[in-house]
Amino acid sequence: GSKRERREANTTAENKGKKRRSKGMIEKGKSHESSAEQIIPSEYIDILNAVKIVCGEILKDIPKIKRQLGIIKKHFYNRDYSRIFHENSPLLPTYAAAYVPARALCYYGFLSSHKHIFGPYLYPLDSRNWSTKRGRRRKVSVVFLGGGPGSELLGFASFFSHLINNSNPNAQTGGGTRENGVLPPKIHFRTFDIGDFSHLHSPKNILAPTLTRAVHVDTKEVTCAAHVGTKEGTDPKSAKSIQEGSVGAKGFAGVVRSWFKGARRPVCRFQVADILKPGDELLKVWSSASIITLCFVVGELLKADGDACLDLFRYFRDNSKKNAI
Repeated sequence: GSKRERREANTTAENKGKKRRSKGMIEKGKSHESSAEQIIPSEYIDILNAVKIVCGEILKDIPKIKRQLGIIKKHFYNRDYSRIFHENSPLLPTYAAAYVPARALCYYGFLSSHKHIFGPYLYPLDSRNWSTKRGRRRKVSVVFLGGGPGSELLGFASFFSHLINNSNPNAQTGGGTRENGVLPPKIHFRTFDIGDFSHLHSPKNILAPTLTRAVHVDTKEVTCAAHVGTKEGTDPKSAKSIQEGSVGAKGFAGVVRSWFKGARRPVCRFQVADILKPGDELLKVWSSASIITLCFVVGELLKADGDACLDLFRYFRDNSKKNAI
């Protein structure tokens, strides 16, 4: 035939092929969505929803995120960490939105793969391990060093939720108590970071921006308290509360709170601190923890000050509580 007829025939064949491929993608997508609902753990969905809730406004401006990520990577390459994590840095929200989802999922995957190791610390199946030898409710402290963006908090909290949801329901009564009235361990998630990520743990403008912050999730209302102190050597016991306000579900602390009920609800705190210059009081707090994380910041700490980082590791080696991880 003529060239025109051949072009028309080719165009018709291409259109039919596109329709077949399009139809196949839709059907495959439906099938994939159906299987995803059965395979993806609910905790993964909780983590991603938490990021969407807290970082939703940030994620709307993709061009800005791309532009700021380029700046962040440049500072990392030049080892100019203070340009990223200084007080009130405009790069912190973008840093969190970019890195929290994957890291939080990574933490949850690692913890759930080693449930036999971490599970007994957070939610022992045997109620005889719920209280201390004196019969008091056991306190379990989990310290996240360099966890300001929230990856550790979301990863550990979702794993804690998984432990509770998959425990024997017949062995529990209202709000996390057992028939003998013993409460499960009280979990304290404590986050420390040189960058001021308090706006991610609670809504903005509740606290004066220059103060050391701590987010408490231990009552019916989530409260945010500012404490007087310096970044180096802040004493959490002698800190003076100067302002408090109700916090909604926009912060990671509020989202995490919504995952738990009654006595199982953990305490979540955020505090600005220089990990490599902590002071004696913070070292005591850290060394008393049952679990300490440094997963995603070790490389940065070694590059920033290798000697100070190794000194910190030696301190933990010599002073951490027995059986700490």
